[in-house]
Amino acid sequence: MAGLAAALALAPSFDRVLLLEADTPQDCWQGSAADVAQAPGQPRRGVSQYRFMHALLARGATELEALCPGYLAQLQAAGANMTDYYQDLRFGTPAGPFARVTQSSQPLPIVQASRHLLEHTLRRFVQQHPKVTVMYGAAAAGLVFEGGDSSRRVVGVQLAGGGEVRGDLVVAAAGRRVKLPGWLQAGGWPAAPVTSVSANTAYTTWFLRMPPEVEASLPYS
Repeated sequence: MAGLAAALALAPSFDRVLLLEADTPQDCWQGSAADVAQAPGQPRRGVSQYRFMHALLARGATELEALCPGYLAQLQAAGANMTDYYQDLRFGTPAGPFARVTQSSQPLPIVQASRHLLEHTLRRFVQQHPKVTVMYGAAAAGLVFEGGDSSRRVVGVQLAGGGEVRGDLVVAAAGRRVKLPGWLQAGGWPAAPVTSVSANTAYTTWFLRMPPEVEASLPYS
């Protein structure tokens, strides 16, 4: 998602944007979200939480809609659930339900959808953009540098399969998987200080189908 959004954000300022996607087109699942839910194994190698339900918060929805006018309408047409965070969601824990804002000054919109739908819809905007090219199966293995110690700069990316691609600006958008600190150290920069905090949490997802009469009786979505 970060790479797709970054490519669209950069496109107005550059003649050409090349997006390196480590996964193949087959890994990126061109089918439906229902197919993804039923697929055996890990449906997306590069995204460990691909099966989980996702929520696009208000600011994220606003920014993506600005980059891709019509993005939210396409999500809703494909089945995304547009809800009010304050009124429509409930969170339960073994200790009891979370406190809920019952009288908010204004609604807080949230888009509930599968990760596949959020990404697949955004990817269509990227693939249709005349300035953006996607190179699939292209995993970055390092950076390309030029210049001496005082003038050294990043001028490209080394590819895992061999070869390199060069550009005026390199953006690392691989999230927590990115190996940028080590790559910069290899180029002569000192190691950046790191603060690590473990949240000690794990995710488990169940797909549940409620009887229609139960679902209809719930006061929330």
